[in-house]
Amino acid sequence: MQSRLLKVVALLLLVTLPAAASAGVRSNEAAKPQADTVRMAHVTISTLAEGSAYILTGAPALLKKRGIAAKWSTFNGSSPNLTAALLARQVDVGIIGVGTPINAVAQGGDLRIIAGNAGFAMNLVLAKDALSKTGGVTSKSKLGQRLKALKGLTIASTAVGTTPPSFLAYILQTVGVKLSDLKMVTVNDPLAMMEGMRNGRYDGAMLGPGSLEPALNDGSAVRWLSLPKDFPPVARIPLTAAVATGAWADSHRSVVARLRAAFGEAGSWGTRKRAGAKALIRKTYFQSMDPKVFDIAVTDSMPTWTHDGKISRTEFNRMMAVQRVGNPRGDFTSVTYEKLIDRVARK
Repeated sequence: MQSRLLKVVALLLLVTLPAAASAGVRSNEAAKPQADTVRMAHVTISTLAEGSAYILTGAPALLKKRGIAAKWSTFNGSSPNLTAALLARQVDVGIIGVGTPINAVAQGGDLRIIAGNAGFAMNLVLAKDALSKTGGVTSKSKLGQRLKALKGLTIASTAVGTTPPSFLAYILQTVGVKLSDLKMVTVNDPLAMMEGMRNGRYDGAMLGPGSLEPALNDGSAVRWLSLPKDFPPVARIPLTAAVATGAWADSHRSVVARLRAAFGEAGSWGTRKRAGAKALIRKTYFQSMDPKVFDIAVTDSMPTWTHDGKISRTEFNRMMAVQRVGNPRGDFTSVTYEKLIDRVARK
């Protein structure tokens, strides 16, 4: 009788031990920390002004090793739509021009820069047919002459008060020209800008590197202004940044710190390993762009990429100077370094 009982117990152990072992494995797996999912968005993927962010998109391992799983989307050049998505908590982090959070904070909005991304890189091109309006000034003329020759021309860009027109205003003032001396037209789509130049609607257009190069490639436009090449001081003035609401940043402190570190590593790696960075960005987003045009555009933008994901107080002051010139009627007294720049992104 006792031997039969021992056999039954042994059989029960054989059945239950594997199940218990399996449960133990599942329990250990469940205990592993899960990656933090962050909904991230580019305002556009038509320009190379988002170098560090493009590297993070093409090399998700830079985020993965920090426990972040990014879900990327794009807003086709519409800063207002991305801003609305951030405020509505449909997007956690947006890669966008710094003018957007500055204007939002000035109006009482809850946006904050959590990581620097890139300094100012921009191209202004003129339609070939518009060169007859420049009074003999050519694309080879001195910078001051080229800037003065823009007076009276119709230039397509993003809305006045956003980053590209504000930087243009900042540079124009160095030769005594105001942005109001030009006829600025709001256009967000680079394809529409180029088509408008070809049919005579616009004399020129201004947007980030990589977006207007097709017009240069087909000969319908010429490069009139290339930044930072023509005006090196703007290279260290922030152009694009990673932006979140203050509420989201405050409730995700660890994620914000890891994101800032990832942006810093991406930009640093890209500037040290240029060939690898170019190949990665081209493969991810710009395969259809002419190789020579792509190489020129990305080379122009690389000197502006962040090396640490941070923005210094000096860079902030320059950024605000640009914004005040570009939007002289704006009241930016409430926009302070501490309010706009998250503490992990301050130098």
